[in-house]
Amino acid sequence: MNIISQQLKGLEVLPLDVLLELITFLPVFDALSLVSTSQKLHTLRSNRSFWHILIQTLRRSSVPLACPLHAELTQNLEILTLRTLQRQQTILSPSPSPIRVRNYLGYLRGVESISTISGTHLYLTCDLKDGMARCWDLTNGNALAEIYVGRNILAKSTLSTEKGKFLICLLVAETTREFVATSVVVLCLDYLTSIDNSVPDSYSNVHLSILHRSALDATYPAMYPSCAMNEQGLVVIAKMATFIHLIAINLNTGLKAILETDLTEMEVDFVDLSFRGQDLIITTSSTRSSGMYTCSRDNLPYSSDPNVTTYRQHLNLLPFSVNIPFSATVLSYERCGFYPSGGRTSNGSIGTITEMPSKNSFATTTHYAITYEKQGTEHYTECCFWHLDAPHAGEVTPTEPVHQCRLPGLQFFEVPCAGSESGAWGAFVCDVDLDIDVDVDDFGHDFEVDVDVSNITAASAVRDAETDDSKAEIFLVHYDVFTRTSSVHRPLLPESLPGSCDWREVSSRSWVNNIKSIEFDERLGILYLMVDGLEGGMLCGLEFI
Repeated sequence: MNIISQQLKGLEVLPLDVLLELITFLPVFDALSLVSTSQKLHTLRSNRSFWHILIQTLRRSSVPLACPLHAELTQNLEILTLRTLQRQQTILSPSPSPIRVRNYLGYLRGVESISTISGTHLYLTCDLKDGMARCWDLTNGNALAEIYVGRNILAKSTLSTEKGKFLICLLVAETTREFVATSVVVLCLDYLTSIDNSVPDSYSNVHLSILHRSALDATYPAMYPSCAMNEQGLVVIAKMATFIHLIAINLNTGLKAILETDLTEMEVDFVDLSFRGQDLIITTSSTRSSGMYTCSRDNLPYSSDPNVTTYRQHLNLLPFSVNIPFSATVLSYERCGFYPSGGRTSNGSIGTITEMPSKNSFATTTHYAITYEKQGTEHYTECCFWHLDAPHAGEVTPTEPVHQCRLPGLQFFEVPCAGSESGAWGAFVCDVDLDIDVDVDDFGHDFEVDVDVSNITAASAVRDAETDDSKAEIFLVHYDVFTRTSSVHRPLLPESLPGSCDWREVSSRSWVNNIKSIEFDERLGILYLMVDGLEGGMLCGLEFI
């Protein structure tokens, strides 16, 4: 005890600037514990520089602050730090409990979710009746801007490019009866925030505009299952016909490239796209074989001849030979929202040395079928985190997951995994009571015949085989890219949603089976849910802080 007292006295006599420099080396919780050990050290809590250091420590740890992005500079730093820590403690608990559940916009007939805008109370929807995309202020339920995009959104990709600007690539059809996209639309949301303490979360100059719109060939048997967009202004669309093609559009130059591959519709049931930096990752799924490929930046139209507007090119996709460390059939790979776009970097002045995540880091939710000799076939879903080294020309590069996290059930693939701003979280809806023994060859999706079927993967078809017996649950998965560890969290869900009457005569929490979309705003600690009901859809939020 005397030794500890002597060490504390040694700290107390240090000059303030030296003491603050030492605190930069400590995790936030350790810094707070230190200043509570003596009365003299406790006086640091009244020093603004102390809280500024803790805020910077949180930022270096890729932890978004618990406030809207635009309000960081106007916050009381002590309150902001403690609120951020409270949020982290809550959502990292095994069963996070929301402090309130809200129905933001009442009943919405024929309205689909497009996206939340992370760190704000803005939310984008599409009206199936008139095809208008609308931006809502969820603090008051007012529509701030609208623009026509199309009545049926079949695929989307979102990108937050800078503060006050948000981009969404949409593959749309003109009517809800069409299941083949007829246009690609790049929608831009611009917004400014009013820094007014009397109106803390007000928005002004909210504007929706179309950056790009072009027609897609919807001639049978064409299908457009997915799209992707990156910060360099490149949009890529997957086209499934007799062969699988990639349509790449440079938004900055207008150059369009048709990249033809050797993959055929006989080999592939579904194609998903995702950018890692300037390279494109392509995942293919079917009941027979699923795989991963890369398209390097050299084959994409980042630079162009000003005299050329469109060109065709045959593309030899470079495959990854995926090593799964057990005997299983991979039915599908689906992209999910893990991994930050940036990362923590070295900073000698504060004594922090960390690694930047590789641009080839990639995450999928993977559906497996594993057959046992006596027990039959088991189906389950894992979050797989990959490090995909670039394949050498003409070679197959072996790869395997650097980390795997098994979900407590089979994911509802109709409700895609939603990521978070930092890339550390994924939100899933899973069936935790699935027990089926089926022939996986009975499932899949034939785009030529079953174009009116909502299932686009073998995984969703398997899940639908026992809809009556399913038990849906929501899970939050946290992944630390630096330590390669993960944890699964099961939020405590309300028995019913505010203002709802559709589920009064059925079992408690049956509304979970009717979730159409799920999104997690890590910064504000809100889990957004678009839920179907008899009287229309509802946009609800589970607020954890």
